[in-house]
Amino acid sequence: LLQLSANALVMNHDLQTPLDVARANGYANVVRAIEGHLCLFSGWLLELYGPDFLNVLVPQLLSRNAWVVILPCGSRNNRKPLKLELAIYTTTQDAQPRTIVPLWKSKLDEPNFNLPEPVAFISVVSRIPRRWRKRRAISSSQEARRARIKLAPMSLTEREQLRRFCNACKGIPQQVMNQSIPFRLPVPTVPPHIAAIRADISASDVPSTSQKPAVASKCEVEEAASKVPQDESVSIPSAPPTSDSPPVHYPSIDTSPKHDDDRVDDGSCCTICLDAPVEGACVPCGHMAGCMSCLNEVRDKNWGCPVCRAKIDQVIRIYSV
Repeated sequence: LLQLSANALVMNHDLQTPLDVARANGYANVVRAIEGHLCLFSGWLLELYGPDFLNVLVPQLLSRNAWVVILPCGSRNNRKPLKLELAIYTTTQDAQPRTIVPLWKSKLDEPNFNLPEPVAFISVVSRIPRRWRKRRAISSSQEARRARIKLAPMSLTEREQLRRFCNACKGIPQQVMNQSIPFRLPVPTVPPHIAAIRADISASDVPSTSQKPAVASKCEVEEAASKVPQDESVSIPSAPPTSDSPPVHYPSIDTSPKHDDDRVDDGSCCTICLDAPVEGACVPCGHMAGCMSCLNEVRDKNWGCPVCRAKIDQVIRIYSV
């Protein structure tokens, strides 16, 4: 469905998106697939959860690896801009995120990439509303317990990963696609033999004014056709010559109007069974809407006149002369 451009942000009657349902049921593979289709950023970062002075002294003791995903949230009002949220997972096998941060209620302090160890700070300005947590089945333990979340690159050579994370927090998707994200469609390319055939056709369509250029054009076409790879398994069938095909005779269509005296008017058929002629009238409204059997059945079931829905007291047979 995602490959067929299905909208993964549509909510159900419980106001939950497909991602919320997959997280609640513990389908980690489905969560990774939906996030890989929607996310603006996904990758590994280093989360620092200790005081600042301890992070400077012993950064290895107060840090942990985190799978970070930034993706939009579903909304009933499609006119409003999408809201972004930050989901932090312990591993890629987890369906439920460890921490969910509403980025529209947070402030991003971009790092100084000139420093040897840049760190991005996310200040949580406000918590997720209770009705929003209840609707999306977010527990209180998944909210950010600290006022600031500190994220750093995994190593000194992965600063570009942190830069793409900061751009995604501002709504700019990552430029480098992560190979671990599934459901990414490749860019269609023209096969080499199709490109050669197109070149042959374009070369053969050039008009010639003399006989010698025509011979030269024919040689060029044959030379270009000889450059087509011979190991291709796909062969282009050629159309048969038009002279061998017999002429096609199409049957003539008679457009003259036909008068059929035995034809019954469309208005004389029963509107219920569309088979028997109209022979009954409803009393008291007087509408002739069907045959006797159908109108009697309608009257017995108290459905009312098929035309005006008035109560039928009696059905009278009408004879036409």
